[in-house]
Amino acid sequence: MAFHYTCKRFIKRKNEGQRERINTTIQSQIHNELQTREYSDLCDSLVKLDIAISFLKSVGSDPDSLLSDFMCKTLKMENQFPSLKAQQFTKCKNTLSWWITLSLEREKQQANSRYNQNAFESLSDSFKDPLEPDQITAIEEIVNGLSIECIHILLVVTFECIVLRLDVPLTENLTEISLQEILIPYIESSPYEEDTFINESLKGAIEMLPFGDNNENRITTAQIADFWKLINKLLISKQHYMR
Repeated sequence: MAFHYTCKRFIKRKNEGQRERINTTIQSQIHNELQTREYSDLCDSLVKLDIAISFLKSVGSDPDSLLSDFMCKTLKMENQFPSLKAQQFTKCKNTLSWWITLSLEREKQQANSRYNQNAFESLSDSFKDPLEPDQITAIEEIVNGLSIECIHILLVVTFECIVLRLDVPLTENLTEISLQEILIPYIESSPYEEDTFINESLKGAIEMLPFGDNNENRITTAQIADFWKLINKLLISKQHYMR
């Protein structure tokens, strides 16, 4: 699948050059637009973005210039953005953030049963252990106390940790460490400059996840894919309830 190719190539470049998240307000508007797009549109856009990344690495660009200008004027690409807001506001320094945004929406659609595909296809099965009922209950109690915005941020950060930290060749076994032991260090070593995306209340929620060798409900990194899918379901449920 094109997504796997995009993912593997982009991870190698995630620490190169200036990286900033897309503005939070714009990001929310982009997510709303992407939710109306077809799965195939997201896949096509990721393929085009992968090509653009290759050229950005080779020829460089002004970090503050629009990514759409580079893709349209320099690479002569058409229909490269499935979101008007993303086309208008995403700069070259936001490329990683835009890639994550596109990939996240694609994964959310793929997790939908109608596509009959497994979430995180390229991720090692060692990170796909199922959560136990008591663990699910503990997570629900923590997450239900968060705002919709915080739940969304947790979904994004967990996704980033999976694709940027775990869905790559590893020289160490991370499956047995607790989930918070992988998420907190990821947050503290964010690939973005001056990253203020995570607030203290969300960090506190992550630190409440069951851990410790003597805790029978201890959630490990081996369960991170199932954890992400549960957070996605809880977010959808809360969004429907608030309507």
